[in-house]
Amino acid sequence: MTWQSHPSAVPLLFGSVLLWVNVGYLLWRRQASRRAPGQLLAAGLVASIALSLGVFAIRLAATTLVAKQFLNTLIYFGDASVVAFLLAYVLVYIGYDLSHRQYAALFSLPVITIIGVITNPLHGLHYQLSLNEVGSYVILAKDYGPLFWLYVVYSYAFLLVSIGLLARAATGAQGGYRRQLFALIGGLLLPAIGGFAHITGFGPEPTPNYMGYGYIGTAVAFSYTVYRHDLFAAVPVARRTAIEQLDEGLITLDMDGVVVSLNDAARRFLGESEPELLGRPSVDALGPFVEPFDLEASAEQSTTVETDAGVFDVTLSPVVRGESPIGNQLLLQDVTERHRREQQLTALNTRLSLALAETDTGVWELDLDTEELIFDEASERLYGYDPGAFPGTVEAFADRVSDTDFAAVEANIEHAIETGEEYRADFRVDHPDGGYRWIQTRGVVQSDADGEPERILGIQTDVTERVVAAQSIEQQRDGLELLNSVVRHDIRNDLQLIDAYAQMLGETENEHNEQHLSVIRRATNNAVDLTTTARELAEVMLQTDPQPEPVALRPVLEAEIDAVRQSYPESEIIIEGSIPDVMVSADELLDAVFRNLLKNAIQHNRQETPGIWVSVDCLDETVEIRIADNGLGVDDAHKETIFGKGKQGLDSDGTGIGLYLVQSLVDRYGGDVWVEDRNPPSASSNQLQTAANESTGAVFVVQLAIYK
Repeated sequence: MTWQSHPSAVPLLFGSVLLWVNVGYLLWRRQASRRAPGQLLAAGLVASIALSLGVFAIRLAATTLVAKQFLNTLIYFGDASVVAFLLAYVLVYIGYDLSHRQYAALFSLPVITIIGVITNPLHGLHYQLSLNEVGSYVILAKDYGPLFWLYVVYSYAFLLVSIGLLARAATGAQGGYRRQLFALIGGLLLPAIGGFAHITGFGPEPTPNYMGYGYIGTAVAFSYTVYRHDLFAAVPVARRTAIEQLDEGLITLDMDGVVVSLNDAARRFLGESEPELLGRPSVDALGPFVEPFDLEASAEQSTTVETDAGVFDVTLSPVVRGESPIGNQLLLQDVTERHRREQQLTALNTRLSLALAETDTGVWELDLDTEELIFDEASERLYGYDPGAFPGTVEAFADRVSDTDFAAVEANIEHAIETGEEYRADFRVDHPDGGYRWIQTRGVVQSDADGEPERILGIQTDVTERVVAAQSIEQQRDGLELLNSVVRHDIRNDLQLIDAYAQMLGETENEHNEQHLSVIRRATNNAVDLTTTARELAEVMLQTDPQPEPVALRPVLEAEIDAVRQSYPESEIIIEGSIPDVMVSADELLDAVFRNLLKNAIQHNRQETPGIWVSVDCLDETVEIRIADNGLGVDDAHKETIFGKGKQGLDSDGTGIGLYLVQSLVDRYGGDVWVEDRNPPSASSNQLQTAANESTGAVFVVQLAIYK
């Protein structure tokens, strides 16, 4: 193959080499920590231009038709892709996120063009090529077909849309970014104009490849922006009017910590003009506003900064595109007025601290315009916050107030605002430790010069102990009233029965005396049992803070079984299996639980021989004691209510106070008690088999925690 020394080849090769250097730089930057959005697209864009320029320079130097045809095909791998990479990059650069489907749509036309060029020898729809001599140089002459004009149409469409988007972004950009965008636009206009001149045949014959020379200008523009303005590494800034109108200062820093943009509020807070701040390192330009922060941290950081201009809440937030950090934004919020009020409140708190120290009382202030809520340290403690940790919002307050109380609190605040009356509320606060506190708060509404409500100042006190004590007294009162009512009623019934049968003894023959005396003895025993149960129930009701302790289950349960056997010799109590030697969480009244359940199973049993089966199952953390009987059972409607106050089972003459005591004690132990049907019936002796088959009976199950 022979070559010719074409004068355009050297500058084109120079432009190609320059762009390949930029490609390497972009790929290196992508691997470094300072990755920015669109760097792969930018590398693809620059590589496409570099490929086109380099292959075009070689094609100019080639002299044979075969070589020029092959090189011309390679050129389209770059030429056809340039505009797609360009539009995709511009869209990402100004803030759009493209999906895989959108990328596929953008690159579909370049793929069609490349396929058309590769297969052109088969159909000739893209161009017809031949050699031509101009002066001493051999050039490639082209007769364009329809696929070429399709390529021209979509290329210019993509190019013009890209230029338009960059131009629109440039109208809102500032400082270095405006220069960066104009350099990009200029670099894109050169090949656009050059390509148009080449297609229309403008200039001498043969028409020079103006687009190729335009790409040299693109290479220069891209090189300038990459090395002078750090193209692709800074935050894209299509400024919005809304940002300029923010009351908060907003400052954008690139990955090197250089100030690249700021709004009017930030300039006002800093007291300097934009030209004096843009392009300067943030440490020099912003001083105390950035000194507390780590600019390389990936998490948001906040602090309060006090300067001669005022007091500011400052937040540094990383700016990320996809997974790539591209800079930081600094938000400055002027809180000078709030700081002043906090200082006033602190002074007031100091004066009140001695008076409030012994009463768990805090001071608060609610700004009705901004809904800012200020708590002193005592108030923060009431709500479970560390000093200085309360966010200062109504939402944070609402999150801690019990859901059932918040509506009333809100209504009381609105009433105070509308009427000017004192704000009063008592409510529960959910504490982070899992419990709750009762808070009593009082406040006064303050108005501005126009008489409009402006803020509420108040105090709040922890009244948990007072409320709990009142509730405990109320519960004890209710319990004693119940005890008085039930005991008087049931003892009176039993004693009336004793009186009636005693009278009958005096009126009957001796052969009936034994029967009546048996009834009298049973009623008398019931009355004695009732007084015992009443005493135990009174002990339970009068205890305010009982603490479970370890109790050995076996001796307590065996002792009660023996006692009931002696009291009711006509019954048969069978222990199924063995009673484990285990410690349960209970107290000295545990025997009352088993005594009442065992006697209940006999007293409510109409069988000739009342039968009771006792079994104990040990689980992982609990033990279940099952007391089954062969009585009439408990219907489903009564299973949930049988342990209630004053409930009596199945028309019997017994009292429900025993079962209520059982429920109260088991609840205090942190256990559970319930009723089941005894199914299938079990019998451990022939004596009980018939009765067991005739009646299913009930099973009372007591579940207690194993003491650890």
